Amino acid sequence: MERSLVGVGIVRFKSAISEFASSRERRAGAWLLGGAVALVLFKLWLVSAQTIFAIGPASYDDALYLKLADALLRGEWLGPYDKFTLAHGPMYPLFIAGVYRLRIPLFLAQYCSMRVPVASWCGRSAR
Repeated sequence: MERSLVGVGIVRFKSAISEFASSRERRAGAWLLGGAVALVLFKLWLVSAQTIFAIGPASYDDALYLKLADALLRGEWLGPYDKFTLAHGPMYPLFIAGVYRLRIPLFLAQYCSMRVPVASWCGRSAR
């Protein structure tokens, strides 16, 4: 009989330790998540005055993306067909046009579009 009471006590002790450890891990995870969010917000605050500018004469890159985005906003699919129309894929001009329609600063949208998928992947892999 004593032996079974000792066994019950050990089981209760192990259960109490595992509950304490799991709550401690949850608190540590919450602090880690809060710290990561604080760092992201701090970085956004630091770069809030930074602007993105296009180099005008760069007709194969910067100006082309803006020209294609402008054509999309006017309802023309990538504008008139010429030798530059298919020089790059349509996704970034679509992104620029969508962000413009939503009235979100391009820099903020680019930053969030890079951080949100990484954060969701990290959250799923931590489980």
